[in-house]
Amino acid sequence: GPEREPFTDPRVLVPEPSGSGLGLISASRSRTPKPKTMFTRYAPLALLFFPMLASAQTTHWGMSSSGGEHGIGTIWKITEAGTFTRTHDFFRNEGGNPKCELVKYSGNGKLYGVTELGGVNGDGTIFSYDASTGVYTMVAEFANATTGSHPLRGLTVSGTKLYGTCSQGGASSNGTLFEFNPVTNAVVKKVDFGGTGAGAAATGTSPRGRLVLASNGLMYGTTFGGGTASGIPSIGRGTIFSYSPGATAVTKVFSMVQATGQNPSAGLMRPSAGTILYGVTFSGGANGFGVVYSFNTTGNVYADVHDLTAAEGKNPVGELVQSGSLYYGTCSTGGASNLGTLFSFNPTGAVYTKLHDMAVATGFEPVGRLMLAANGLLYGQTNRGSTNDDGVIFSFNTTGNVYTNLV
Repeated sequence: GPEREPFTDPRVLVPEPSGSGLGLISASRSRTPKPKTMFTRYAPLALLFFPMLASAQTTHWGMSSSGGEHGIGTIWKITEAGTFTRTHDFFRNEGGNPKCELVKYSGNGKLYGVTELGGVNGDGTIFSYDASTGVYTMVAEFANATTGSHPLRGLTVSGTKLYGTCSQGGASSNGTLFEFNPVTNAVVKKVDFGGTGAGAAATGTSPRGRLVLASNGLMYGTTFGGGTASGIPSIGRGTIFSYSPGATAVTKVFSMVQATGQNPSAGLMRPSAGTILYGVTFSGGANGFGVVYSFNTTGNVYADVHDLTAAEGKNPVGELVQSGSLYYGTCSTGGASNLGTLFSFNPTGAVYTKLHDMAVATGFEPVGRLMLAANGLLYGQTNRGSTNDDGVIFSFNTTGNVYTNLV
């Protein structure tokens, strides 16, 4: 079955029988918005902030990986006043169980994302969503060996193309990197991760994090496995790789090792200035709970800048986000009650500060990336907690470190 992030929904989407290969469709499926919260356990994972043209208020768009009318995810929006509206329910072949962020493509103003499952092959889809009309369109379907399967963290824009990774599939079933053209709706596999033979997995296997475009024009990403830990690729601890948009190969620039952080589920974050990227690993480090690390694209220099402890948070799976001079993130477990934490990291002095302990009543097990809104607040989601243990949407005010459960 598809690779699962920690705490994600164990159910699978069963596709309707059909042929194989990449399919493109032109028909749109539009659904009537249902203004009702229908999160189920393990639902929320991603947020997008998108200012609606018809309103002075900012509307925050996001998705849940389960729940909704068909139990396999939704698209929703929430205003800064706290009004929540579910706008789309995922349904079988058109895609299901999205675990990514939406991205706006300036060429047509639409939002784009991927689903881990769905499509005629059950390998996942790419979709567009028109926020002004509510029209959802599945624009491409993945096919295991041909283009990859089970994309997780979504798309990154470079020029007129969008790029992403599949966590599985491809020639060696270790994942792929693909290019998507939003004009023609064509998806092309550019890179196969892993392979056969000695050293074939050295470049990495099972990419799960977001790609990020660095100041040098290259994209950088991570893989959960592979690399050359102890010189044995098959038990590698993950890698960092670079990619030139449009190319047909990636370059491994670092192999993870247990002592300084291993198995990253998240991608890298590009700060507002400089050549140093920042990220987190799910495990490894001095205490085995993960690390915060830096990676300088000049010279490809990796540094473990903070080893997580049980008290301050464990097992981060979402990318960091910058607000002012600090970087913010979440840990999916650990903290006072082992329910997760929200933290800041100051790159000056490498100072890590736990700011909030998650709780059952107000949401716990956060796994997605925090997002910075126009009002200066951070927004995020949790997998579990609140009245029905369905997860919450929350805001966090960095002035005073105030956590507020919104939905």
